[in-house]
Amino acid sequence: DCYSAVYSRPDEAYIVLANLSAIPAKVRCQVNPDALSHPISPVRAATLTGEGQVSRLDPAKLTDAGQEIPISATTALLIHLRSTRM
Repeated sequence: DCYSAVYSRPDEAYIVLANLSAIPAKVRCQVNPDALSHPISPVRAATLTGEGQVSRLDPAKLTDAGQEIPISATTALLIHLRSTRM
């Protein structure tokens, strides 16, 4: 019951992760920056926004094996990727 959508433009991309279930989940988010409509190379910064908080993610993990992200029930999170440091 978890879904994602990816939106990209030159030098940045946004990923929406949504959990439509009534049960919290953990999702492994793995990004292939070369497969985006507007490829980002390299990804140098990544942030996660959700539930009133902003935290940094590890771009190397996201673009390699992926990073495990906990997501509450019936919640959506936003990941912002950039090719420049924030």
